[in-house]
Amino acid sequence: KVSKTTVEIKTYITAGEARTIAIESEGKFGTDSEKNFAVADKTMELCIVSLNGSKEEIAKRVMDLPMPDYMQIAEEIRKLSAPLEELDPSKKVSGQQ
Repeated sequence: KVSKTTVEIKTYITAGEARTIAIESEGKFGTDSEKNFAVADKTMELCIVSLNGSKEEIAKRVMDLPMPDYMQIAEEIRKLSAPLEELDPSKKVSGQQ
């Protein structure tokens, strides 16, 4: 729960989801913010089950939340995706540089 927003985040990601994130991020991180944001959006879509009870347009709706809410959600997603970064530190799947 973040402020008045109810966010259901997975407790783990599967190997298949990790692969999807890795494939999505392949060659995309760098100075091109649009590509970095696309990977971050895909990661959110895979990690967040629902936002205020809805599964529709999760990444877009997360962007409409107050910044403190977004930061808390992003931190939880970073924790889920951390094993990917440990495998290859050059792959930052949470959209952070």
